[in-house]
Amino acid sequence: MRVVGILPNWQNRTARDVAQILDKHNLWNRLEILGPSSRMDEEFGSAHIHLITSLSEGCPTVVLEAMAAGLPSVGFEQCPGTNELILDGWNGLLAGGENRVNGLESALARLMGDKALRERFGSAAHEDSLEFDRDRVFQKWELLLREAADYRSNPARLLREQHAVDSERALHARRMRGTEVLWD
Repeated sequence: MRVVGILPNWQNRTARDVAQILDKHNLWNRLEILGPSSRMDEEFGSAHIHLITSLSEGCPTVVLEAMAAGLPSVGFEQCPGTNELILDGWNGLLAGGENRVNGLESALARLMGDKALRERFGSAAHEDSLEFDRDRVFQKWELLLREAADYRSNPARLLREQHAVDSERALHARRMRGTEVLWD
């Protein structure tokens, strides 16, 4: 196993607990702690599974990068952001349950023991990552900005569409704008 990222602070209680587990099971020779890397493409290229142990994320780019490399990811089902990108049983696995360590152990064991499953999830992860392709994202932003500009020049359209979704707020917006026209 290779760990890439911030080096552990061995004075930290959690890091010490991990060190004790590694000692107890004589696993130090199966673990490589690399620290940060500017060559994640190479790391992903030599990996079979991506693991993210964050408890909270926004949109974790490391998961998107792993997906783009065709890697299935394992993360926590209760981690916002991560659980929106990793679709349990489709492009990776989400560990759940009362005991996080046991949940991760189970998910990792399942993937490590099934090459076909890793390949299937990795393929789905790669396909899903295409939604975040730079050109697609730029097109969506451009569409959003053009639509916003159209609303500015066509407030009747905005009020009409707001009214269809939430009439009370649309009427409030009309009063705030000081216009009597709801739509043309």
